[in-house]
Amino acid sequence: MRIVYELKRGEQADVVLNNLYKHTQLQIGFGVIMLSIVNGQPRELGLMDCLKYFIEHRIEVVRRRTEYELRRAREREQHFARLPEALDHLD
Repeated sequence: MRIVYELKRGEQADVVLNNLYKHTQLQIGFGVIMLSIVNGQPRELGLMDCLKYFIEHRIEVVRRRTEYELRRAREREQHFARLPEALDHLD
């Protein structure tokens, strides 16, 4: 989003900008305690470390889910491989 303010002749840009900061949420600051558990230990992390550990966590989650789905697919494959043999014994 982009907003353009055109000032009248004689207006001071610094005064207008300071009023915008004062009376709107154009500039807001807030504190965050980024406390995380890393390798079983609580740690305060910076933004880059927090992102790094989050990405590592997501990679681990996707890897485990993929291994689980592969294991289930192989089990189903074994069941389907035995199906023709079972059908032969029905006759």
